[in-house]
Amino acid sequence: MGCLMARRQIDLDTALAVFFNGDPARFNYVAKKSVGEEHLPALRLLDNICRRINAGFYLYDPEAPVTQGARLEKWLANQAQDESEKARGRFIIERAVLEPMLSGGLRFVSTVEPLPQTLMRRLFGQWMR
Repeated sequence: MGCLMARRQIDLDTALAVFFNGDPARFNYVAKKSVGEEHLPALRLLDNICRRINAGFYLYDPEAPVTQGARLEKWLANQAQDESEKARGRFIIERAVLEPMLSGGLRFVSTVEPLPQTLMRRLFGQWMR
């Protein structure tokens, strides 16, 4: 899964779908040393996806439908609440990186041809719902 998520053809909405379907909330407030061995691969993948989102690796495609908007808004609202309570989770998604998606504005889109949805579903299986 890590190799697939490192592909430039993955758009921001798909990356968010994989991230949220990986259930990041279960690890968000748990120290890495407290996570069981069996969950470390999933934790590493979630860490990498979050880093790539914040780095702008996954680009927003304004022509594709946004399917993760509600989940993303909920996550960002929880982050804001944490911040007001002086708490911090493991997976902080930078709102500034997501503004083009949230506002429906324009964003440079990769010239790399995106993978077809049927192939994405086959590759990501349970991670895409």
